[in-house]
Amino acid sequence: GIQIRQKYRVFYRIFRPNSIACSTHPPIVVIHGGLGLPSDYLLPIVDNVDVNVPYRCVIMYDQLGCGRSESPMDLNAYSIDGAVEDLQLLLDKLNLDMFHLYAHSAGTCIAYEYLKKVCGERQSG
Repeated sequence: GIQIRQKYRVFYRIFRPNSIACSTHPPIVVIHGGLGLPSDYLLPIVDNVDVNVPYRCVIMYDQLGCGRSESPMDLNAYSIDGAVEDLQLLLDKLNLDMFHLYAHSAGTCIAYEYLKKVCGERQSG
């Protein structure tokens, strides 16, 4: 896991880590949905993501309060902004500049807000 927001740990898994830096087939970062659900229900993605690229790296993580990640009792620890920050910290830890996002259900809100943030930073920077 990785340390996030100076307090909590988030669990993540990397499938096919040898191809994490592949520039022709960047890794897929999976953001699960459902509040409280672990990312496990999306595991079939790993084997079915692209039959033409069987070596593509897939990265899955359990959001704060889900699965194997920490579950703070402090309700202030949970927010969309915090989840976006957690995603950014994971991407930074893994040194990912190029990747695809795959989001499901409530995870799409995190992906959307992350993309808004990144695009806004690029326009102002």
